[in-house]
Amino acid sequence: MGFRYEEFTQILDKHLREKQIERVLKALARSPQRFTGIFRPSTPREKLIQYVIQSREIKFGDAFEEVISEILSRSGYSALPKTLEAEGEGKLACDLLFESPDRLSILLVEQKMRDDHDSTKRRGQFQNFEQKVKAVCNQYSGFKLHAIMYFVDPEQAKNKSHYISECNKLKTSLPAHATLAVLYGEEFFNYLEQSISPPCVSWTELEEWLERWRNTDRTEAPELIDLEKRENLDKVIEIAKRRPELISKIAGERSLWAQGLLKALFPTGDGLREICNSLKEAMEAHKQAASAQTRRRQKRAHEATETYKQAADKLEEYIPEFYSGGNLR
Repeated sequence: MGFRYEEFTQILDKHLREKQIERVLKALARSPQRFTGIFRPSTPREKLIQYVIQSREIKFGDAFEEVISEILSRSGYSALPKTLEAEGEGKLACDLLFESPDRLSILLVEQKMRDDHDSTKRRGQFQNFEQKVKAVCNQYSGFKLHAIMYFVDPEQAKNKSHYISECNKLKTSLPAHATLAVLYGEEFFNYLEQSISPPCVSWTELEEWLERWRNTDRTEAPELIDLEKRENLDKVIEIAKRRPELISKIAGERSLWAQGLLKALFPTGDGLREICNSLKEAMEAHKQAASAQTRRRQKRAHEATETYKQAADKLEEYIPEFYSGGNLR
């Protein structure tokens, strides 16, 4: 089974766009201090854009991990549980752990987008890799092991010599059937083809797909924080109905109103009014549904109704204060 460009873009868009608005709301609810305070040169809008850009950079790594995982799965590799039992270390979580198509080898991959860490972080990164290598050797002792530190961006190889040196040292304490490698970009695909089993997608294809995706008409970071844009507002309303406690926390944090964060997201306030009205509608729907339910379910419905009410009440309290002519419509 192959892996197509359309599936590639679906994975990227899922990580970078579809969940982004909810990530912004969660960040505002859980850590408003990340966005407020006078000791920063950026405006509220700039701070929100900066958050979205940084978040997308991080999530791009998660997206590419899923891309490589899908390529391996479509190439006949079998995914194994990512959690390992490590002696004295508790549980360890692998990035990628697969059994080879011929069922003779285990492929362990610790994947990062780029090799640009300073000396302190690289030390911790390699120690983490070493723990996982030893755990896989113990847990899958009957298999040949291919343990790889893989950096997707071939242009960033700051610590290559260091990692290769550390791998050579580690190899002396491992079984003879364990192979360690530090690979960048295309090298990983070549390694699979030459040492285990070829991937269903080449590195050249992947680069072409990425370039094509980058050149498509995609949502820019500033557009993602315009929550009065119809598409974005519909998403916020869906989140508000599903997670009213998020809206309640945000609406109840006065600093977000006073320092202009909510006005940066909802410039006119009309979006907030629509969210408020949708919460009231959801509250009434829960009330009506509760009357026909068992006592236990009625209690749950009452709790949900209260959460909707708290969120709507806080919006109603602050909208008139922070938006001129701000009576709810």
